Amino acid sequence: MQFRNGRLVKHYQSFDVKIPDDELEELVYEPFDEALSNIDYERVSKKLWVRRELTPICHLFSLEGHGKFYDKIAPSFGFSLDFVPHISGNDVKWHRTLKSARYDMQVKTYSKCFHINKYDCKDLIKKDVSFILPRGLKMASRFCSRSNTLMSLPELFEWHKLHWKLRSNFPYEVVHHFDSPVKAFLFKKLGKDLEAKEILDIWLEEKNAMCEYPLESSIYKKLHDLLERT
Repeated sequence: MQFRNGRLVKHYQSFDVKIPDDELEELVYEPFDEALSNIDYERVSKKLWVRRELTPICHLFSLEGHGKFYDKIAPSFGFSLDFVPHISGNDVKWHRTLKSARYDMQVKTYSKCFHINKYDCKDLIKKDVSFILPRGLKMASRFCSRSNTLMSLPELFEWHKLHWKLRSNFPYEVVHHFDSPVKAFLFKKLGKDLEAKEILDIWLEEKNAMCEYPLESSIYKKLHDLLERT
């Protein structure tokens, strides 16, 4: 037995009784789709919804798989910035459309008490959806209200870094991936040129030190050129 969503439930997980995808769509994704469409999100894939109303900021909401077998589903939310490129292989690309939108900052909500299990019975899945859906949307709406201007985002980066540290037990100083091209391009957009260049240089140096395959020099040049033109 275990407590979940404020109640005691019997839980016998069996990897032979996973809910089929079509039933999971009806039980989980369709209720979220209906609720999110009512607040102007558009579903662009099985698990991702996008709302574009505050250019260059685009808000995202998704249902992410977690656990060893990705058998648990929980909401995530965050934003995508039109002026921030991303590295794809040995190229630099953009994510400016609804279908290409991707997280530049992602807040995950998964916990022992806040998820939907694909191996639970239908009744329990329905109860979990009814519990998680309104609370997930409320958290996402609160986050969106804090991230609706570029000036508000630097403070969110510090909050997100601390949020990640508390959830992952990583030392604060080694959560280096938050000082990333996203933060560099944001600072450049806000007129903090020297800080932007320093953040990008540090991130590139650390990324190459940790990656098995270092980035090509052309990526360095392209990112710096794009940063300069931001």
